[in-house]
Amino acid sequence: MPPVRRHPFAATRSTVRDQSSIRQALATVTLPLHLNWSQVARVYHLADRRQRARVYEIVLREGRPADICTLIDGALLVDLWEGLVLPPDVRTAWSPVISAALVP
Repeated sequence: MPPVRRHPFAATRSTVRDQSSIRQALATVTLPLHLNWSQVARVYHLADRRQRARVYEIVLREGRPADICTLIDGALLVDLWEGLVLPPDVRTAWSPVISAALVP
């Protein structure tokens, strides 16, 4: 009997992000003045988990809807969620979104 070949997974277009969204999620960014007025022109590297967490904290607290859509990646937000330092009102507002994302 020949050996059975099994593939550990099958990647489909719907399960793999396109390269542009990955690049955007892990980009190097300078936050606009209305978000980062105390450290003007500071550069953040979103590929660095700690820097990404700091950016997400700033954007969730101070950001406009367009900032959130541009700078926050949903999957990476869920991954960072428990460690983010956020005011109670922000955490309360976002908790249903995070909880829904974790439901299988």
